Amino acid sequence: RLIRVPEHGWMLERDAGPGWARQYSFTTDPVWPADLETANHWTATRPGTRFTSLRIASRTLPDGYASLVDQVLTVSRKGEAEVREIENAEDYRQTLADLFGLQLSAGEIEALKLF
Repeated sequence: RLIRVPEHGWMLERDAGPGWARQYSFTTDPVWPADLETANHWTATRPGTRFTSLRIASRTLPDGYASLVDQVLTVSRKGEAEVREIENAEDYRQTLADLFGLQLSAGEIEALKLF
């Protein structure tokens, strides 16, 4: 959900079961394209950030969300979360296809070096 927070502008929250978890905030102030490019470059290339050290897929669902961080899949629906570990490369490939709509070859999965 989006809520208005005076000190942050808008806050995106997700249903975390017993309550709402803050995800990130933003304002509607103008932003220079160069600032967006710099921020995107920083998070995509800086060593040690979650975006360079983990393999992440996430998406909203009609009644919740799904996230895959390395081999841990979390599917939350109506505040109830199911967590499971992906056991092998084929399960990982099939989960990406079925749940996230991402089609990766066996070679691409192998290149992720998760298994």
